Amino acid sequence: MPAEIYERPNCRFVAGLKGATKFMEGPLRTPRGGPIVEVECEGGLGVHAVGGAGLPAGAPVTVAVRPERIALNRDLQQVNCFAGKVVDVVYIGTDTYYTVRLDGGQVLRVREQNADPVQRVIAAVGDTVQVTLKAESAVVLVD
Repeated sequence: MPAEIYERPNCRFVAGLKGATKFMEGPLRTPRGGPIVEVECEGGLGVHAVGGAGLPAGAPVTVAVRPERIALNRDLQQVNCFAGKVVDVVYIGTDTYYTVRLDGGQVLRVREQNADPVQRVIAAVGDTVQVTLKAESAVVLVD
């Protein structure tokens, strides 16, 4: 039950109870009838997320995503891959937190584990980067 609450909260209140969460609001852009929908968030950011099935296009929703589900990436060909600039870096030993301002103005916090520095992107303040998140890691909330 705790894992379900953390991974698939049913409302904004529950999503905010455990850990850090980024909330992005906007209208449902493309209801597809399947588990993945697209939401038009601030700055024209089209975010693919799980949930919202059965809602009409234009329905106001919130997308919730956790910082550990967002990653710095070098490949812009993926769904939910957005360009931005690193505005803050906090190294805490086991993890590094990056604050990234996307080209559309949205600010995301990225948590990267420091387990294998060879396999991950390492960035500094001012660097242009891409951030990605799997659609399955973003959840549509209807409050």
